[in-house]
Amino acid sequence: MSTLGQQLKQLRNNKKLSQPEFAQQVGIYIQT
Repeated sequence: MSTLGQQLKQLRNNKKLSQPEFAQQVGIYIQT
């Protein structure tokens, strides 16, 4: 099970999301 930090780092490293999408994902993670 990945921690929040690991998930965010993985998303950033993979760069599968554009900046707006990544920002939205980060916002969702933080709010949840």
